[in-house]
Amino acid sequence: MVYDFARSSIRVSWHVVLVPKVPLGRPLHIDGISSYRIDPISGKIVEHKFDNLMINDSKIMPPYGIFSLMQQQELTGFGTQPGVGIPAGI
Repeated sequence: MVYDFARSSIRVSWHVVLVPKVPLGRPLHIDGISSYRIDPISGKIVEHKFDNLMINDSKIMPPYGIFSLMQQQELTGFGTQPGVGIPAGI
């Protein structure tokens, strides 16, 4: 966690592991950086943004979400071999 006094902001890096309840489901490792902008007068957080959001070491772009990552991985192949992945329509 880092506080930037000049910009009135806080940056926090975090890591989360999501384990699905579905048998044989693969856990998701999510890494990111949260940026909080603080109102200098009231001291309250007025904005929260995600930076460098990655799921299973694959960077995702807005709109963030599991479904957008799955679409990206279908095209590139789950980070192992390009072009190899779950075929569309299944």
